[in-house]
Amino acid sequence: MAALAEEQLASPEGVAPYSAFVEAIEALTRSYPLPRPARLLDFGCGVGHYSELIERHFPDRFVYTGCDYSESMIAAARDRWPGREFLVNDVLANILDLGSYDVILAGALVDVLDEWERALDVLLGSGAHYVLLHRQQLVENGSSRVEVVGGYEGQTTYRTYLSRDALGAIAARYDYELADEIEVDGPIRTFLFRRVGA
Repeated sequence: MAALAEEQLASPEGVAPYSAFVEAIEALTRSYPLPRPARLLDFGCGVGHYSELIERHFPDRFVYTGCDYSESMIAAARDRWPGREFLVNDVLANILDLGSYDVILAGALVDVLDEWERALDVLLGSGAHYVLLHRQQLVENGSSRVEVVGGYEGQTTYRTYLSRDALGAIAARYDYELADEIEVDGPIRTFLFRRVGA
């Protein structure tokens, strides 16, 4: 994963998830009030590649913290990006004060969890002003569903397809509204939610 991220970061404008991510952060910083710098928590940060995109495109605009449930991913992120903050933390067993962050980012995280509603309850129940749900499979017609797909050896891997109605209902439960939606690749979307009154 680290090698792939490194290769893609050499020309991120040609990588759909990266260009959509930059577009979403540009929309956020251009159109909505944020402190300067804003505190951003990246749930499921993996090897920390979004920290590099933030540093390149939005220098000094965010205080970045990455977290992942995998200790080996966090170790790789710390090795690759010394001086940036990376913590072991699981969205389904969160130990962080999410209300202390201005922006919560979850990139391709809910997409791989079978307990997607529980994860969205954590993210959208965070109290942060903005939640960026990046790289999520969307179902335009029908109900949300979870499938078991190929993945890492010895580990069950899921693909979650969210219905627009389910996503909207959970957002409304926590007083969030959809502020922006960006196409990543066909039915894969990025959603920027804004807390009502933020």
